Amino acid sequence: MTRLPLYVTIMGDAFSQLSPSVQHFHRLTGQQVLHGWVAVSAPLSWTAKLLALLLGTPLRYSRYT
Repeated sequence: MTRLPLYVTIMGDAFSQLSPSVQHFHRLTGQQVLHGWVAVSAPLSWTAKLLALLLGTPLRYSRYT
């Protein structure tokens, strides 16, 4: 039995409404090297800030290239 990626599982049927490139990104597995840019919003709640800290993601708005 093949396990679906977490993001696909959480979104359920709404996952199919994402653009094909976003779907492809969230289906990637293993180590990847990606090129492009990303904008990250700041987490608002204390639980989101804790999760961001644990995951090593930015704690404030950023735009990376």
